[in-house]
Amino acid sequence: MSDKYLNMAVTPETALATELRYGLKEEIVAIKKDGSEVRFNVRVDDEKIKEQAGEFKYLKCYANQQVIKEIEPMVLVDMPGFESPLDSHNKAILEYIQRGSYFVVLQSVEDGNITASMTREL
Repeated sequence: MSDKYLNMAVTPETALATELRYGLKEEIVAIKKDGSEVRFNVRVDDEKIKEQAGEFKYLKCYANQQVIKEIEPMVLVDMPGFESPLDSHNKAILEYIQRGSYFVVLQSVEDGNITASMTREL
């Protein structure tokens, strides 16, 4: 299911924190730093979002998927990776760590164990 909505790869793909939410209308809503919103087509506007990523604080991806509806009011958030060299990635992580209740951390087996700095952040 998620590969239709979120980019997936072994390398970091997430430029912005992306909330995965249930919605009858499938779309991506980009939240700008001033709180205003810009709407994108979930299937075709990926490049437009990447080009404008610096203008956005985070994204909300609405998907018409029963499994997402069943877990409401819980919201899943696809996050940038820990220890990213990009300042915007680190700001997104800090924003959600302060608001989140539960975390699932995925680590590539090629990279080894969770680092001490990741453990401190969590």
